[in-house]
Amino acid sequence: MRKSIFLSHAAPEDNDFVRWLGIKLELAGYEVWYDLARLKGGDYFWDKIEAAIRDNAFRFVAVLSKVSITKRGVKDECGLAATIEKSVPGFVIPVRLDDVKHGDFPISLHSKNSIDFTNGWHKGLALLFETLEDAKAPKVAIPDPTLVRHWLPEQKDG
Repeated sequence: MRKSIFLSHAAPEDNDFVRWLGIKLELAGYEVWYDLARLKGGDYFWDKIEAAIRDNAFRFVAVLSKVSITKRGVKDECGLAATIEKSVPGFVIPVRLDDVKHGDFPISLHSKNSIDFTNGWHKGLALLFETLEDAKAPKVAIPDPTLVRHWLPEQKDG
């Protein structure tokens, strides 16, 4: 069953935003798939990413920035998500993180409206919540705030 929100982004450049977004989504009750939290040492990462998008994602959120649109991995993820959207309408939700031009989006996203986070992350988040609620995205009954600890970056000694 498709129940997670997959976050595609440029790593490491957009990690801070995606951590913030992931925490907000999980505190709202959504299950979120994000590579830094879900991939472990020794994993065949493309296998896990493909399975997460193809089999588990209810929605695919493409975090688009000047950096992410140049990353081969983001382009590949968006291409797979566009294919899935043919059978799962509304599957791809583009979000615009910085002043990247709409015309520079991956070709598969040119005809899609994006949620704009450039005027404030909280404003964009409200629009994303509205989009997910309209789509009836699955949520847990009672969100557990302790489960968001995996989103916090590790602190290094010294």
